[in-house]
Amino acid sequence: MLLRSSLMASVSLLASAGPARAEGVVTSTAGVLATRTSSIATRTATVALLEPTKTATRTAEAVSVREPNPASSSDALLGFDLLGGHLTVPLMLSLSAEGTSSFPVDRDANDFQPGLALSPLLRVGLEFKRTLSGMVSLFAEYEHDLPTGSWTSDTPVAGEGLPGSAPVAAQLRKAWVRVSYGPFLHGGAGILTSHFGLGLVANDGAHAWTPGSARFLDPRAGDVVLRGFVSTGPLTDAELVIAMAVDNLQRDDARVEGDSAYQFVASALVELPVHAGMFFVHRRQTSEDGRYLDVSLFDLTARVSSGPLTLEVEAALATGGTSLGGSPEIPDSDVLQLGAVARASLSFSTFGAVVDLVYASGDPNAHDAHATGFHADPSLETGLLLFRSVQAAQTGRGYGTAADPMLVGAPPAGIERLPTRGGLTNALVAFPRLWVRPVADLETYGGVLVAVAPEKTIDPFNTDLAGGPPRNALDRDPGSYLGTELDLGIRYSPKRLSFGAEGGVLFPGSAIGDSKPVFGGRLMAGCRL
Repeated sequence: MLLRSSLMASVSLLASAGPARAEGVVTSTAGVLATRTSSIATRTATVALLEPTKTATRTAEAVSVREPNPASSSDALLGFDLLGGHLTVPLMLSLSAEGTSSFPVDRDANDFQPGLALSPLLRVGLEFKRTLSGMVSLFAEYEHDLPTGSWTSDTPVAGEGLPGSAPVAAQLRKAWVRVSYGPFLHGGAGILTSHFGLGLVANDGAHAWTPGSARFLDPRAGDVVLRGFVSTGPLTDAELVIAMAVDNLQRDDARVEGDSAYQFVASALVELPVHAGMFFVHRRQTSEDGRYLDVSLFDLTARVSSGPLTLEVEAALATGGTSLGGSPEIPDSDVLQLGAVARASLSFSTFGAVVDLVYASGDPNAHDAHATGFHADPSLETGLLLFRSVQAAQTGRGYGTAADPMLVGAPPAGIERLPTRGGLTNALVAFPRLWVRPVADLETYGGVLVAVAPEKTIDPFNTDLAGGPPRNALDRDPGSYLGTELDLGIRYSPKRLSFGAEGGVLFPGSAIGDSKPVFGGRLMAGCRL
C-alpha cells in the first residue's frame, strides 16, 4: 500500500523519455512500492501470535472475525488418539466458476475478456495436541492447499496481477509447532497464516461467507510467514494476551519474486470489557537490486456487542521511508498512509443488516517524495466487481502498457508493483447489505456499494503523455466518482455442504472511465469435513 504514487511518477518519466531516452531514465516508483509493502507488514503480523492456546485463539477470533478458519475447525469428522495425544484431520473442498462481461482497460479501448474462470480448492490439514507433563503441552499444525488458483477459458490482455491470473498450484499455509506452560508462557516456530481485526491489512484468506454475514467473498491464498514467537496469556479476567515475534515473509499480495522481507511484531489483545487489540510491526524489505522499504505500522481493532447489534472497527497507520523504485531525482520517499474499516451488524433469527464503511488514503501527487496511498488486503469485503475485477484489470493492464519495450524502451523500476491485484486503494466506500433466511440453511442477501476516490485516480503512462494533467486508465479526466455496484447472492448450506450463487452489475464512474455497465457473477460449491 505504500508504493503506488511514486511509481506513477516513474512511469511518467519513462513514457516521456520514449524508447530512445528510456534507457537513461531511472524512474521513481517509491510511492507505489511503499504503499503495497507497508500493508504487508500489518498483514503478516498477528493471528499466529495469538494462537498460543485454544483460549487465546478464541480471543484472537473474537477481536477480529468471529468464525474460525473453516479448514482447521475443531468439529472435523476425522480425528483419533495417537501417541498419547489427539490428531484431527480437517478437510475442505470447494469449486467456483466466475465470469464478467468485457470492459475497456486502456487508452486504446482494449477490452478485458476473462472468459470463464474456474477456481478449485482442496485444503488438507492436520492438528495434533498432547499434554506432555503437568502444565506443559504441545500443539502442532499443518495445512496445505492442494491445489488452489484459477484456470481461465480465455487469454485476456497483457498485464500483471489480472483477475483470475493466479496459476493453479499447491501452496503450503501452515507447518508449525508450539510448546506451552499453562497460560503463562508459549513458544513456537514455523510457517503460519496471519489475520487481524477485520482483515484490513492482515488477512489469512480463510474468512469467507458465513450465515448472517452477507459477505460477497470466496477468498483464496492469504498471508503466510515463517515465524518464531513467544507469548503469554490469556491472563486475568480481561483474558490478556501479549506476544512478540520475528518473521520472514513467505507470501502475500505485495511481495514480488526476488524480494527479501523481515519484520518484528508486538501484539496485545483483551477480551473484556470489550474485544480490543493492537499490534505494532516494523518491516525491512529489500529488492533484488538493493532498494529498500523501512516502515512501521500501527493497527488498532475493537468489537462490542449489545443484543442483536455488533459494532466493529479497525484502523491502521503506516509510516517510514522507501527507495523502492527511487530515481536520481527522487531517490527516497516518505511513507505516511491511513486505512480504516468500520462495520455495524444487526442480526435477528431470520433477517438482518450489515453496513461496511471503508477508507483508504490516496496520493494526490505522483511526482513528489511522499507516498500516501494506502492498500487494503484483496480478501477484505469490497463487493464483486469494482475493485476485484475492473480496477484490478485496469491497473494490471497499466503495468503491461508502461512496461512495453516498444513504448518506453526499458520498464521502470518497480513497475510490477503498480497493479492493485484486487485490493482497495484511494477509496471511500459505503456498502450496506440486507440478508433474509426464509427457511433453515437458505439465505439470500444483497446490497449497494457506492465508492468515491479521495484523490485523482491516475494512470501514470497516460498522465505523462498528456503532459501532466491527471488522466485515468482510459485516458480521460478522472473525476471523484468510482461507481455504484448492485450485488445479490443466495446460499444454501445444509450441515457440512455449501452451495451459492452471486451476481452483480457495476455502473462505473468518471474516476475509472465512465464506461458501459459491467455484469458479473459466480457459482460456488463446497464441503467441509
